[in-house]
Amino acid sequence: MSITTTAASQQSRIHPPPASWRRWWRSVRLPALLCGFIGFLLVGLTYIGFTQVNGYELNSHSLEVRRFSFRRDPFTNYQLTGLAYESASRWRTWTVGATNIKTTVLDSSIQIHLRPTHWLPERWDLIEFDSEQGPGDRATILVELLEASNLNYELFWSKWSADNTARASEFWPAVQTLVEFDLYTRLPALFELAVLDNSLAEFKADLATSVQNSLLDLCVQLKESGDDQLLTLAAKAGLSYGENSELQSMLGPQ
Repeated sequence: MSITTTAASQQSRIHPPPASWRRWWRSVRLPALLCGFIGFLLVGLTYIGFTQVNGYELNSHSLEVRRFSFRRDPFTNYQLTGLAYESASRWRTWTVGATNIKTTVLDSSIQIHLRPTHWLPERWDLIEFDSEQGPGDRATILVELLEASNLNYELFWSKWSADNTARASEFWPAVQTLVEFDLYTRLPALFELAVLDNSLAEFKADLATSVQNSLLDLCVQLKESGDDQLLTLAAKAGLSYGENSELQSMLGPQ
């Protein structure tokens, strides 16, 4: 075989003639297109998965909870869709509402003691995003407290409310007051008062003192920030638990 013939043969293998190329393309075209489609589909599904945002929030009046969801671009955080709401079946203390299936209401033994009047407009506070790791937001404090169980794995505060209706009728409105004024961090101290072994009169006095002290601290902050309207409401809410000269001074001359 001549050198010329060998070189031509090698070049033919490196660069197939048009007829051979067409036969090769016909043989790989379908698998190549299928692989490309699957790859594109996987990228698209992955992107869609990363756009989903879910979370939970709590109502500052009724203490109901609900789950929300929307889609946002993971690269720019631009919100792609509106908010959608549904009931949250994640916790035992709440059950799906009879009148609104998009919210979840408190156990009836607690709900019956909530007061119907309010100091501030309704607000939905973030509990947590379930698509992110890490601690939840401030409303998580109340959720974790209410989800506590006794040794029999019964919901502690639901049973406590059913067994101590006189105390519960004083306790849960106080919890509502702190929640309304976004004082979630003061709730653990309030819950500790509920398990003390004392008389009803002592319990009511301790409860009033705790709420007033929390609201007084808030009033001091509001006075420094110049939020006179919220300061007035916080002071009046505190005074609804009894006389307090410091809270009264926050209202100024009457």
